[in-house]
Amino acid sequence: MTSNYLGASLHFDPSHPPVQYQTDIFAVMPTFELLGWSAVDGAKTLPSGLDVDVDSETAAVLSTGIRFVLGPPETSAS
Repeated sequence: MTSNYLGASLHFDPSHPPVQYQTDIFAVMPTFELLGWSAVDGAKTLPSGLDVDVDSETAAVLSTGIRFVLGPPETSAS
């Protein structure tokens, strides 16, 4: 039997995408992102059947990728 628990979680995703190559209608940006989730409150059931709190448990993944941007750059109206 599976137990369900409600609880708040925090998702964070800081990244650093510097522009590597850019034209008037195209840009390439390599990315380095830290994806993370933190359980603010709630509970989970261990394989032994014991219910435990998950306050402040965090999982993080470091990932890389490439972003492609199409279209002219946006300009702000003065």
